[in-house]
Amino acid sequence: MVHFLGKKCYKWRSPVTEEQKEKRREASRRYYQRHKAEIQRKYKERMDNDPEFAAKERARKRADAKRKYTRNKHKPGHMAKLREQQAKYREKNRDKIRARAKETQWHKTHPITRVYTHMKLQEGCTLCGYNKCAHALEFHHRNPEEKEFYISASNVRRRGWIEAIDEMNKCTLLCSNCHREVHKGVVNLD
Repeated sequence: MVHFLGKKCYKWRSPVTEEQKEKRREASRRYYQRHKAEIQRKYKERMDNDPEFAAKERARKRADAKRKYTRNKHKPGHMAKLREQQAKYREKNRDKIRARAKETQWHKTHPITRVYTHMKLQEGCTLCGYNKCAHALEFHHRNPEEKEFYISASNVRRRGWIEAIDEMNKCTLLCSNCHREVHKGVVNLD
């Protein structure tokens, strides 16, 4: 700091040249290459142990990707290049992508859902005996006033077996065609 006419002024510094910037970048790259494993281990450890840091880091990465996309989207040929990169990534990481997809579709392989589906297929439609597809089988409430909730795989998982079985005891299992006919009055359950 330099005093000039009784006022504090910051000393003028010469601007950093491109050569100096490149030297700093190179030093930074060399340091990273030497300590790469340790840096990555510490980063992963922090991501696993500090949820707040992990959330900020994910948000930062999303923002970086969005910034990069918006900066380049007007350049000619950018979208074709992007699609090509995505195709390469998908081809290279096919197993990883499939594993992630299986993890996100846990509701399809959830034990309660499997048992619920198996039970529907074993019983089948009480009127026509259809039991090929569990999604085509529906629970019909015999007395609509007693209905507490609609029976579905997600409701069974959410409410639990005890409540679901109590509700199923108030119902008759029908295929979707017979269910429509019962509601229309074409067929009687009695």
